[in-house]
Amino acid sequence: MTSLFRRIWTGRPPSPPRVFSNTNFERISAACKIEEETFPGYFAARYYPVRIGDVFVSRYQVVGKLGYGAYSTVWLVRDLAQHRHVALKVFIRSQVMGRAADHELNTYQHITHVSTSSSHPGRKAVRSLLDSFRVSGPDGEHHCLVHPPLWDSVKGFLGRNPVRRLPPVVLRVVLQQLLMALDFLHSECHLIHTDLKMDNIMLGAGDNSTFDEFEQQELGAHHREKKSTAASSIFLVS
Repeated sequence: MTSLFRRIWTGRPPSPPRVFSNTNFERISAACKIEEETFPGYFAARYYPVRIGDVFVSRYQVVGKLGYGAYSTVWLVRDLAQHRHVALKVFIRSQVMGRAADHELNTYQHITHVSTSSSHPGRKAVRSLLDSFRVSGPDGEHHCLVHPPLWDSVKGFLGRNPVRRLPPVVLRVVLQQLLMALDFLHSECHLIHTDLKMDNIMLGAGDNSTFDEFEQQELGAHHREKKSTAASSIFLVS
Protein backbone atom coordinates (compact mmCIF):
# COMPACT_ATOMS: atom_id res chain seq x y z
CA MET A 1 0.00 0.00 0.00
CA THR A 2 2.86 2.38 0.77
CA SER A 3 4.22 2.16 -2.78
CA LEU A 4 0.71 2.66 -4.19
CA PHE A 5 0.15 5.88 -2.23
CA ARG A 6 3.63 7.12 -3.12
CA ARG A 7 2.84 6.59 -6.80
CA ILE A 8 -0.44 8.49 -6.46
CA TRP A 9 1.23 11.45 -4.77
CA THR A 10 4.29 11.65 -6.98
CA GLY A 11 2.45 11.14 -10.26
CA ARG A 12 3.59 8.95 -13.13
CA PRO A 13 6.62 6.82 -12.22
CA PRO A 14 9.85 7.14 -14.23
CA SER A 15 10.03 5.20 -17.48
CA PRO A 16 12.34 2.18 -17.55
CA PRO A 17 15.39 2.49 -19.82
CA ARG A 18 14.92 1.07 -23.30
CA VAL A 19 17.11 -1.66 -24.73
CA PHE A 20 19.22 -0.61 -27.71
CA SER A 21 20.70 -3.56 -29.58
CA ASN A 22 24.32 -3.32 -30.69
CA THR A 23 24.10 -6.14 -33.22
CA ASN A 24 23.73 -3.82 -36.21
CA PHE A 25 26.88 -1.77 -35.63
CA GLU A 26 29.25 -1.50 -38.55
CA ARG A 27 32.87 -1.10 -37.49
CA ILE A 28 34.83 1.67 -39.21
CA SER A 29 38.55 1.36 -39.85
CA ALA A 30 40.76 3.06 -37.26
CA ALA A 31 42.60 4.76 -40.12
CA CYS A 32 39.45 6.63 -41.19
CA LYS A 33 38.98 9.95 -39.38
CA ILE A 34 35.34 10.83 -38.72
CA GLU A 35 33.32 13.61 -37.11
CA GLU A 36 35.10 15.13 -34.08
CA GLU A 37 38.33 13.35 -35.05
CA THR A 38 38.64 15.68 -38.04
CA PHE A 39 39.17 18.75 -35.85
CA PRO A 40 42.75 20.04 -35.50
CA GLY A 41 44.25 19.01 -32.18
CA TYR A 42 41.70 16.23 -31.60
CA PHE A 43 42.58 14.04 -28.63
CA ALA A 44 40.25 11.13 -27.83
CA ALA A 45 40.82 11.21 -24.06
CA ARG A 46 39.31 14.69 -23.88
CA TYR A 47 35.87 13.43 -24.93
CA TYR A 48 33.52 11.51 -22.67
CA PRO A 49 32.87 8.03 -24.17
CA VAL A 50 29.11 8.34 -24.66
CA ARG A 51 27.37 5.20 -25.94
CA ILE A 52 23.84 4.81 -27.26
CA GLY A 53 21.70 3.39 -24.46
CA ASP A 54 23.79 4.91 -21.65
CA VAL A 55 21.83 6.46 -18.77
CA PHE A 56 23.23 9.62 -17.15
CA VAL A 57 22.50 10.48 -13.51
CA SER A 58 19.82 7.74 -13.45
CA ARG A 59 17.60 9.93 -15.61
CA TYR A 60 18.76 10.68 -19.16
CA GLN A 61 19.06 7.76 -21.59
CA VAL A 62 21.04 8.34 -24.77
CA VAL A 63 18.99 7.72 -27.92
CA GLY A 64 21.28 8.94 -30.70
CA LYS A 65 23.90 11.46 -31.72
CA LEU A 66 22.74 14.89 -32.88
CA GLY A 67 26.01 16.71 -33.42
CA TYR A 68 29.60 17.29 -32.43
CA GLY A 69 32.14 20.07 -32.12
CA ALA A 70 35.67 20.77 -31.00
CA TYR A 71 34.53 21.15 -27.39
CA SER A 72 31.48 18.91 -27.01
CA THR A 73 29.17 16.29 -28.44
CA VAL A 74 25.36 16.61 -28.45
CA TRP A 75 22.93 13.73 -28.04
CA LEU A 76 19.19 13.19 -28.16
CA VAL A 77 18.25 11.61 -24.85
CA ARG A 78 15.04 10.48 -23.23
CA ASP A 79 14.25 12.10 -19.90
CA LEU A 80 13.01 9.04 -18.01
CA ALA A 81 11.57 11.17 -15.19
CA GLN A 82 9.63 13.65 -17.34
CA HIS A 83 8.83 11.23 -20.20
CA ARG A 84 10.14 13.51 -22.93
CA HIS A 85 13.08 13.95 -25.27
CA VAL A 86 15.78 16.50 -24.47
CA ALA A 87 19.21 17.35 -25.85
CA LEU A 88 22.31 16.53 -23.80
CA LYS A 89 25.51 18.48 -24.42
CA VAL A 90 28.60 16.74 -23.04
CA PHE A 91 31.69 18.93 -22.88
CA ILE A 92 35.23 17.70 -23.27
CA ARG A 93 37.25 17.13 -20.11
CA SER A 94 36.88 19.99 -17.63
CA GLN A 95 40.63 20.41 -17.16
CA VAL A 96 40.91 21.23 -20.86
CA MET A 97 37.84 23.49 -20.95
CA GLY A 98 39.03 25.58 -18.02
CA ARG A 99 36.31 28.05 -17.05
CA ALA A 100 34.58 28.04 -20.45
CA ALA A 101 31.97 25.43 -19.47
CA ASP A 102 31.26 27.23 -16.18
CA HIS A 103 30.88 30.48 -18.12
CA GLU A 104 28.32 28.92 -20.48
CA LEU A 105 26.40 27.45 -17.55
CA ASN A 106 26.41 30.77 -15.68
CA THR A 107 25.21 32.56 -18.81
CA TYR A 108 22.26 30.20 -19.24
CA GLN A 109 21.38 30.50 -15.56
CA HIS A 110 21.41 34.29 -15.89
CA ILE A 111 19.15 34.13 -18.96
CA THR A 112 16.77 31.80 -17.10
CA HIS A 113 16.65 34.17 -14.12
CA VAL A 114 15.88 37.18 -16.34
CA SER A 115 13.28 35.23 -18.35
CA THR A 116 11.20 34.40 -15.28
CA SER A 117 10.25 38.05 -14.79
CA SER A 118 10.36 39.20 -18.42
CA SER A 119 7.54 39.61 -20.92
CA HIS A 120 9.88 40.25 -23.84
CA PRO A 121 8.78 38.13 -26.85
CA GLY A 122 12.40 37.36 -27.69
CA ARG A 123 12.89 35.27 -24.56
CA LYS A 124 11.06 32.37 -26.22
CA ALA A 125 13.49 32.44 -29.15
CA VAL A 126 16.52 31.83 -26.91
CA ARG A 127 17.40 28.24 -26.05
CA SER A 128 16.67 27.50 -22.41
CA LEU A 129 18.57 25.40 -19.90
CA LEU A 130 16.64 22.53 -18.31
CA ASP A 131 19.32 20.91 -16.17
CA SER A 132 23.06 20.66 -15.61
CA PHE A 133 25.35 18.17 -13.93
CA ARG A 134 28.85 16.71 -14.06
CA VAL A 135 30.00 13.19 -14.82
CA SER A 136 33.31 11.49 -14.15
CA GLY A 137 34.94 9.94 -17.20
CA PRO A 138 38.00 7.71 -17.59
CA ASP A 139 40.25 10.77 -17.82
CA GLY A 140 38.51 13.40 -15.70
CA GLU A 141 35.30 15.30 -15.09
CA HIS A 142 32.90 16.56 -17.77
CA HIS A 143 30.23 19.26 -17.60
CA CYS A 144 26.82 18.38 -19.07
CA LEU A 145 23.97 20.71 -20.05
CA VAL A 146 20.39 19.67 -20.83
CA HIS A 147 18.31 21.70 -23.31
CA PRO A 148 15.04 21.31 -25.18
CA PRO A 149 15.77 19.44 -28.42
CA LEU A 150 15.84 21.41 -31.67
CA TRP A 151 15.42 20.19 -35.22
CA ASP A 152 18.21 21.60 -37.39
CA SER A 153 20.37 24.64 -38.02
CA VAL A 154 19.82 27.16 -40.80
CA LYS A 155 23.06 25.90 -42.32
CA GLY A 156 21.79 22.32 -42.35
CA PHE A 157 18.46 23.40 -43.81
CA LEU A 158 20.23 25.27 -46.61
CA GLY A 159 22.42 22.25 -47.30
CA ARG A 160 19.36 20.15 -48.09
CA ASN A 161 17.72 22.84 -50.21
CA PRO A 162 18.69 22.44 -53.91
CA VAL A 163 18.61 26.22 -54.50
CA ARG A 164 20.77 26.86 -51.39
CA ARG A 165 18.59 29.66 -50.04
CA LEU A 166 15.73 30.06 -47.62
CA PRO A 167 12.22 30.50 -49.02
CA PRO A 168 11.06 34.12 -48.44
CA VAL A 169 8.43 33.06 -45.90
CA VAL A 170 10.96 31.07 -43.87
CA LEU A 171 13.55 33.85 -44.13
CA ARG A 172 11.12 36.40 -42.71
CA VAL A 173 10.30 34.18 -39.74
CA VAL A 174 13.97 33.38 -39.06
CA LEU A 175 15.01 37.05 -39.18
CA GLN A 176 12.11 38.13 -37.00
CA GLN A 177 12.88 35.52 -34.34
CA LEU A 178 16.60 36.22 -34.55
CA LEU A 179 16.21 39.97 -34.06
CA MET A 180 13.79 39.50 -31.17
CA ALA A 181 16.19 37.06 -29.50
CA LEU A 182 19.14 39.42 -29.89
CA ASP A 183 17.13 42.35 -28.56
CA PHE A 184 16.15 40.31 -25.50
CA LEU A 185 19.77 39.31 -24.87
CA HIS A 186 21.03 42.87 -25.34
CA SER A 187 18.34 44.96 -23.66
CA GLU A 188 17.27 42.73 -20.78
CA CYS A 189 20.06 40.22 -20.17
CA HIS A 190 22.84 42.69 -21.06
CA LEU A 191 24.61 39.99 -23.05
CA ILE A 192 26.26 40.09 -26.48
CA HIS A 193 26.25 37.02 -28.72
CA THR A 194 29.77 36.81 -30.13
CA ASP A 195 29.41 33.77 -32.39
CA LEU A 196 26.39 34.45 -34.58
CA LYS A 197 26.46 32.21 -37.66
CA MET A 198 24.14 29.95 -39.64
CA ASP A 199 25.01 26.76 -37.78
CA ASN A 200 24.21 28.48 -34.46
CA ILE A 201 20.73 29.56 -35.58
CA MET A 202 18.53 26.58 -34.82
CA LEU A 203 15.05 25.71 -36.05
CA GLY A 204 12.44 24.08 -33.83
CA ALA A 205 10.81 20.74 -34.62
CA GLY A 206 7.22 21.87 -34.13
CA ASP A 207 6.14 18.73 -32.27
CA ASN A 208 7.63 15.67 -30.61
CA SER A 209 6.83 13.26 -33.44
CA THR A 210 10.19 14.03 -35.07
CA PHE A 211 12.06 12.82 -32.00
CA ASP A 212 9.78 9.82 -31.52
CA GLU A 213 10.55 8.76 -35.10
CA PHE A 214 14.26 9.37 -34.53
CA GLU A 215 14.21 7.08 -31.49
CA GLN A 216 12.33 4.34 -33.31
CA GLN A 217 14.87 4.49 -36.12
CA GLU A 218 17.73 4.27 -33.64
CA LEU A 219 16.22 1.21 -31.99
CA GLY A 220 16.46 -0.76 -35.21
CA ALA A 221 19.02 1.22 -37.17
CA HIS A 222 22.15 -0.06 -38.84
CA HIS A 223 24.70 2.14 -37.07
CA ARG A 224 28.20 3.03 -38.10
CA GLU A 225 30.58 3.07 -35.16
CA LYS A 226 34.31 3.56 -34.89
CA LYS A 227 36.11 1.92 -32.02
CA SER A 228 38.81 4.37 -30.96
CA THR A 229 40.14 2.81 -27.78
CA ALA A 230 39.12 0.10 -25.38
CA ALA A 231 36.91 2.61 -23.55
CA SER A 232 35.85 4.93 -26.34
CA SER A 233 33.72 4.73 -29.46
CA ILE A 234 32.62 7.36 -31.96
CA PHE A 235 29.12 7.14 -33.39
CA LEU A 236 28.24 8.88 -36.62
CA VAL A 237 25.48 11.48 -36.50
CA SER A 238 22.28 9.81 -37.65
